[in-house]
Amino acid sequence: MRRGEVYGFLGRNGAGKTTTIRMLLGLVKPSEGEVLILGRSLQAEPLSVLRRLGCLVESATAYPNLDVVENLDLHRRLVDAPPAAVAEVMAELGLEEFARRRARHLSLGNLQRLALARALIGWPEILVLDEPANGLDPAGMLEIRTLLRRLASERGVTIFMSSHHLAEVDQLADRIGIVHRGRLVEELDHDELLSLRGQSLEIEVDQPLRARDLLGSGLGIEDLVAFGACSLRSSDPRAIPEEVARILVDGGIALRRLCPVVEDLEAHFMRVTGGEA
Repeated sequence: MRRGEVYGFLGRNGAGKTTTIRMLLGLVKPSEGEVLILGRSLQAEPLSVLRRLGCLVESATAYPNLDVVENLDLHRRLVDAPPAAVAEVMAELGLEEFARRRARHLSLGNLQRLALARALIGWPEILVLDEPANGLDPAGMLEIRTLLRRLASERGVTIFMSSHHLAEVDQLADRIGIVHRGRLVEELDHDELLSLRGQSLEIEVDQPLRARDLLGSGLGIEDLVAFGACSLRSSDPRAIPEEVARILVDGGIALRRLCPVVEDLEAHFMRVTGGEA
């Protein structure tokens, strides 16, 4: 990973995402090979490496009988961060009004914010996040997305995140890796991913059967699939909107809708992983 990069780590349940994250944090010993983080061996220098990381793995946890400030101050001392770090991260995550509320009385969303605040204590060089938007409402998800993007762009924090919210990953990640059955099956920059996504053209007309014949003879498009009463879809690269419109209008077809559709990350993910459980 590159400095200041947001890396989206994707995979179906059981694909190996959390196991990989646990190996990166020294919680699981690799069966072979070596974990290198920031150019250092995790196995040889665990303390010096882990002090430069912040993490949130699987689910948000906290000491239930301690309040927000006490939870954060305890972690601050563990990572040897200055006392001011507590107020800084509380401000970043909007936790000031819950400062003296015990963790057991926090909502799931605010407990997630507390876990993220703890991960940010001391402003680590790398953040390892497993489902950082878990339990957050849409406004909270937007807030966390904005925060993570700011950390990456302004502070140069490298973020390695696993999430089932593929739309969030799509908007946030600079690079995406897809793991399937324990193997990394695809790794792409966001721009490369955009170029590889399936594209199609949806056409709505008054005479779909005749439109299919005209486009077949005029442009050689043979993969037109009917959906709905009057709609057709084609993934043929020859289905250029301007040419399709010209053929149909010249042929006396009433063109009601012509819509290019680009595959979203969820559809691409399912295609790469074969749609298998």
